Amino acid sequence: LLDQALVLYPDDALVQDRMCFLLSRQGRNKEAISHARKALQLDPGLEVAALKLGALLEIEGDFKAAINTYQKVLEKNSLNADAHFLLAQCFE
Repeated sequence: LLDQALVLYPDDALVQDRMCFLLSRQGRNKEAISHARKALQLDPGLEVAALKLGALLEIEGDFKAAINTYQKVLEKNSLNADAHFLLAQCFE
């Protein structure tokens, strides 16, 4: 069903974000990262996609990119507790 949504609405950030979530649940992290990045290109303010991207980058061992992603979220919204928590985890 999401594949069909992607065909119909390829420029919908929320569809891209949902595909990221689905792929990450299947362990297809590299594909999920691609969809998270696409979601953020379409809607740079979509914090949930940025947090997913950071978490996936962290899982893939790219801590520098994960840290950068979380910091970008915090630049826009310094009160985002999830971004603070996930950023702190990168330093453990």
